[in-house]
Amino acid sequence: MYSLTLEITKRCNLNCSYCYVENKEKVNMKWKTAQLAIDIAMREAIKQKDKTLSVYFIGGEPLLAFGLLKEIIFYIEKKNEQIGLNIFYSTTTNGTVFTTEIIEFMIEKRVRFKISIDGLEDVHNENRKFVNGVGSYSEVKEKLVYKEEFEKMTGIAVHAAQLINTNTYTKFSASFRHLHELGFRYIETEINAYQKWNKEDKICLFQQIDEAFEYYISSRNRGQLWVWKFYNDMLEGFVADYLPFFPCKAGLVSLFVTVKGELYPCIETGKKYMIGSVDKGLDAEYIRKIIKIEKTQNTRCLQCKEYKENKCRICSCLFGNYENTGNCYIPSEINCELTRHVNNIFREKYSEEQVAMLRKHYRREL
Repeated sequence: MYSLTLEITKRCNLNCSYCYVENKEKVNMKWKTAQLAIDIAMREAIKQKDKTLSVYFIGGEPLLAFGLLKEIIFYIEKKNEQIGLNIFYSTTTNGTVFTTEIIEFMIEKRVRFKISIDGLEDVHNENRKFVNGVGSYSEVKEKLVYKEEFEKMTGIAVHAAQLINTNTYTKFSASFRHLHELGFRYIETEINAYQKWNKEDKICLFQQIDEAFEYYISSRNRGQLWVWKFYNDMLEGFVADYLPFFPCKAGLVSLFVTVKGELYPCIETGKKYMIGSVDKGLDAEYIRKIIKIEKTQNTRCLQCKEYKENKCRICSCLFGNYENTGNCYIPSEINCELTRHVNNIFREKYSEEQVAMLRKHYRREL
């Protein structure tokens, strides 16, 4: 599969405290830029064994550029009549701008989406505010009817995208439960690795993680079918008999295109790893140089038990590391410590026989 991420707008109606978007200009991607990006991605997707293209729309708030999003999908569909790719669409939204027109189109085109929502009302509103400073929780909750309509009509679960921050982590477990109670059947949780986490923060955070684990495992044991991606990803990493370094091969099978038409391997990368532009195309030589990286050069990682036992994925996310620490070989400290903590939980919870069974369940082509 080839993955194309399009930054179709810089515009946003929120002013989130942890927003990663720089230079919040009120601009959309130009139509010509979108066309050229799609042309590049479709040429690359044809080379893939499964002939599949995943198109992911981001912003800003991508639904503020709904007209452009529609035109892009129509353009892809028209081009694909002659190509025959398998194509999937998805986006992440703050959940505040849904309309009947938008959701009907997303249902028709099966545009999967996740809603950025951090949990309890006070937790969410701490960081996710409108430009006027008012929290956005009530607006998001009110518009969850569109989520329910999408799930009913497509059978596709809408994801909750939850971020844990240094000013909200003390209520993480309760916020996690709250998202489940709101009806989310698929929750993605991430730690804000850009922030500074002190010793006391980590102790409390790990306690909150433990509580969330107990809640998730207990509910699953009672037959409730839902997914906590954080737990599943960590468990899959723990039971794997082999985890390749830099497994995503970003740049070779994925492309992130900015509003201005700059090309990057993925959304995590900075200017240092720019691999071309929509006008000039991909820099194949630079891409080959990047994907040849086969192991970390970080001595600390090489000596780490989790890395040596192939139970850590943190080290291998080169571009995530670069964005967090300024060095593609040095992962964020909070993610390292969290991996060790969670792996120790798994060591206590699962016997060798259970790990072997789970390995068969999670094993896939790498």
